[in-house]
Parts: sequence; C-alpha cells; structure tokens
Amino acid sequence: MDAALSRLKSHHILSGFIVILSSALLVGARFHATWAGGDGLLTHANANLVELVDAESGAILKTEDPDIVTRGETMHTDKGDWKQYAITTSGKTTHLYLDENTDLKIISSSGSTPVFEIVQGRAVIEGQATINARDMHVRSNGTTSFTFYSWLDVLDVSQTKGTLDVLEGAVSQPVPSSSFRLDTLPPYDPAAPFIFNPESSSAASFYAWSLNHR
Repeated sequence: MDAALSRLKSHHILSGFIVILSSALLVGARFHATWAGGDGLLTHANANLVELVDAESGAILKTEDPDIVTRGETMHTDKGDWKQYAITTSGKTTHLYLDENTDLKIISSSGSTPVFEIVQGRAVIEGQATINARDMHVRSNGTTSFTFYSWLDVLDVSQTKGTLDVLEGAVSQPVPSSSFRLDTLPPYDPAAPFIFNPESSSAASFYAWSLNHR
C-alpha cells in the first residue's frame, strides 16, 4: 500500500510539473523569450511627433512637450490640425501624415512592419506599414493614402508609389488598380477602382503638404 501511495504522489508531482512547465513555455512563447524558442523579448517602438501644422495657413506650430504615442495608444488630430509622426522599427522609418479629425492607433511596432488601425479620417503613410480597418488589412510599402469613412464602412486606398496587397481576414484579395475602395463589413463586394486626383480632392491642401513633404 505504501508503494501505491508513493507512486500516486509521484504521479501528482509529475503532472503538476508538466502543467507548470507547459504554462511557462506558453508565456515565454507569447513574449518571444529565447528560452521558449523565440527571438528574445520584444520591444515596441514609439511614434514621435515631427510636426504639428495649422491646416488653414500651413504654418508649423511649435509645442513645448513632445508628443510620443506608444503601442495601444492613438495618434489624434483635431479640426484645423495636421500632424506628422515618425516611427522606426528594425532600422526603417515610417512617416505618418494625419489630416484633421483623424485617429490612427498603433497595434504593433515590434517587427519590421508596424501595424496601425485607422479608426477614422485620412492619413498618408510613407514607408512600410500594415493598415487595418476592421477585417480588412492593407500591407503597403511605399507612399499610400488611406481614407476611412467609418460611417459608410468603406476604406479608400490610393498608392502613389510602391507596392501593396490586401487581406480580408487572412485571405488575399485582388488589387484592381492603384486606387480602390474596400468594404470593411460583410458582405464584402470586390474592391472597386476609382480615379485618385489629389489636386482636385476636397483634401487638396492636405495632399499638397503630405505627398510633397520631403
């Protein structure tokens, strides 16, 4: 009987050890720890404000406090403001130009391609980035304009330079042209092409600033 009790205790100890080890490996893998087979604990880059601009006059407004946005936070512009942010990941800098009344949230900034969610408004992204709008994901490498009409549930995408591809969830979608409109809620119609003319756009002054800003 003592032997049976001893075997039972050993079994319980072994089971508990396996549970603890499994949990530790799951946590380690979640944070990419090297001892769990990952590349090391991830650090997320911050987005730093480069310019705050008056949308009406184009004058650069100076701020005393730096505007730093971290992962999970939202870059925001009020009416009458334009902002340029920069974020550097894996040695590459992505520039983000926000039109007035725009919200752009940082989802991830640890890898080579930062991921953002456009909540509302208009932004021009220069560099490498993934932009999410609900279940639609646009991976862009170049210079691309995103306009999200959240009340219409559609996202307008216009690339002026570079390459991009579109995912609906995890499924790749065809890109009909350099400028197209995406549904962000089901049922999803195929991407619809349109002609992008920044000079005649209602946001012409914003595009003149963001697309020619070097």
